[in-house]
Amino acid sequence: MNYLPAVSALLIALMTLMSACRPAAEPAQAPPPADLAAPEPVEAPGQAAAPLQAEDSAEAHEHTHAAPHGGTLIALGEHEANLEAVLSPAEGKVDLYVLDGHAENPVRLTNPGLPAQVKPEGGAPVAILLEAVANPLTGETVGDTSAFSAVIPELKGASGFALSIPNLGVRGEIYEVIEVAIGVLTAPQASP
Repeated sequence: MNYLPAVSALLIALMTLMSACRPAAEPAQAPPPADLAAPEPVEAPGQAAAPLQAEDSAEAHEHTHAAPHGGTLIALGEHEANLEAVLSPAEGKVDLYVLDGHAENPVRLTNPGLPAQVKPEGGAPVAILLEAVANPLTGETVGDTSAFSAVIPELKGASGFALSIPNLGVRGEIYEVIEVAIGVLTAPQASP
């Protein structure tokens, strides 16, 4: 007697029954709400060819970025790039770093310097030139660097200041009128 057709039918019925008894897949769960208490980078306000977006808007990313040099991050555009401003009050020195959208990698510019304006707390606006900084360790040179610096006597001993950069091109986007408070200011600063 040939049992092969009966065994095959029995196996097919058993497999069908087993697949029908499986529990349904659980639905995907919604992500947890964003931590609203997390610090966000400072937005660079002003008009720009590329729109500047506040990081705390409804469409904002649910993550933050750390300033790699311990300074103040200034977000440019819709997560395209960042500037990091670092004040060394003992010297009155300002270092400005151009970084990618995650503030992890340098973005080199061809500028030999960046014209800007600083306004120390309680002081008058001062026109400055943040000069390109060469770095032999990274291969950065003047005209191909992500770092800019200036020593500003009016910032010696300052805990904060307002910074204004009138025009900056980063990765093909032009940002016009970047204004931000850097460090600790005790009163709001008027636009420099």
